[in-house]
Amino acid sequence: MVSYLSDRRMDLAEQLLRQGNCTVAKVANRVGCAHLRHFATAFKQRFGITPSQCLAGKLADFE
Repeated sequence: MVSYLSDRRMDLAEQLLRQGNCTVAKVANRVGCAHLRHFATAFKQRFGITPSQCLAGKLADFE
């Protein structure tokens, strides 16, 4: 159950970052991650790119 919720949060974070109208810190806060470093690590593990790269419009390794 925890993994499912984490995945959904990361999916939402990716969508918000791709929209490009929020900072990485605001996205992390919005999806419930208080520590930016933890958020960035989890995001990179899930998508293969950093949140900043996603915000800049980079494609994930698996796309």
